Amino acid sequence: MAGRAFEGVIDEVRIHNRALSVAELTTVAGAAVGSGGAPAPAPEPPVAAPVADFAANTTRGEAPLTVRFENRTTGEAERFEWAFGDGQSSTARAPTHRYTAPGTYTVELRAVGPGGEHVARKTGFITVTAAGAGSGGGSGGGSAGGGAVGGLVAAYGFEESGGSSVQDASGQGNHGTLANVTRTTQGRFGRALSFNGNNSLVTVENSASLGLTDGMTLSAWVYPTA
Repeated sequence: MAGRAFEGVIDEVRIHNRALSVAELTTVAGAAVGSGGAPAPAPEPPVAAPVADFAANTTRGEAPLTVRFENRTTGEAERFEWAFGDGQSSTARAPTHRYTAPGTYTVELRAVGPGGEHVARKTGFITVTAAGAGSGGGSGGGSAGGGAVGGLVAAYGFEESGGSSVQDASGQGNHGTLANVTRTTQGRFGRALSFNGNNSLVTVENSASLGLTDGMTLSAWVYPTA
């Protein structure tokens, strides 16, 4: 394999800004990106309920904090019901919400479709600090799909159905751009990316959160085909 580009399928990529323990690696290996650390759901029947999931452009900051939520629900959904944890709600597909008071907020998304409904609940997903108090350190990273494993600065479940970009589910905004990559439904959890072993690339722009100076862990599910 030396000197060759990877040919095969990749899914569930995570980058942490520190070295993970064996126990932590076991935790992330058994959870889909964006699942909050919960086990992957069992296969759905032919007429399936949607699977609710979401991410955010930021999960931590000073009040007032404006958060843009990304709806990553898969399957057929006709209605969405958001609860932001501060008594406010929305039925928009991908709402923007403004948190005005310091606190830690649990966010829920209920997706309702012809096959049933599903709720994604992320406990303590948003942390808002008092103005001037700071955000508790910039290196903590998000927690989407990592459960209690901290230090997550990028996470990719590759669940997009099309397009030339992949969304970062960590909340850090490190989204990627695809080149010569094929999407497949045969991933570890749902969709994945297939690389041709020649010129397939996913490019992620440099950012402050990816300035990994104290160590790092890169984890992914890979399925070589050559």
